[in-house]
Amino acid sequence: MTMYAPAYGPSAYGMQPGWNAATSYPGATAGALVPYNPNTYGTGSPTSALGLYDGFNMGYASNRRPWAYGRVRSTIEFNDWDSNNPFWLLSNSAPLPLYDEQGRFHPTAAHLFHARKFLDPRLADQVSACSTAQGAKELADSWRPYIRPDWRRVNVQMNYADAPVQMEWVIREKLRQNPQFAQLLMSTGRCYLLNTSIDENFWGIGSGRGRNELGRALMRLRKEL
Repeated sequence: MTMYAPAYGPSAYGMQPGWNAATSYPGATAGALVPYNPNTYGTGSPTSALGLYDGFNMGYASNRRPWAYGRVRSTIEFNDWDSNNPFWLLSNSAPLPLYDEQGRFHPTAAHLFHARKFLDPRLADQVSACSTAQGAKELADSWRPYIRPDWRRVNVQMNYADAPVQMEWVIREKLRQNPQFAQLLMSTGRCYLLNTSIDENFWGIGSGRGRNELGRALMRLRKEL
């Protein structure tokens, strides 16, 4: 399987100044996926967020960077808006419909996740009726006072892994109901999955130091396939 790495120039990810994807990989654009080559890609610098430096703060890197405990892994990026990305189906905004336990239809995994914030089925149905995943998120955010009071407790399991159990349930349903998504996730092998959505500091990397919880959840569930 061809390994891929993101083609970013100097950015919030801490790439070496002067590194340019377009010159290193002709035709590459910012955010594009390019063949991973350890001989030419991000080598040698402890500030290269995707480089080959093994000694840089591994406690932090193991959770938030595409290497773990000194073992470099190739990275696959995805986000909520780039439908041309071959890995876009990893995003919860991808148009893969789902049905919940009550048989209610949800256009995307994001619709299902945000609808589950509400105990009132009328509110949940309106969230799921939004035309876009972003619209579902914005509507749910605007109804924050009506979100179930135990949402944080049922959403994030306070254990060693601090695992987002509601999100993992949604992803499991997405895997079960959409075989093409399961096949795509399996095809990523051991690659680090990085959600680069800039407006997601919890589920993605946000401005560059977000938690990437969606990517981490996908990697955990990938082990079960």
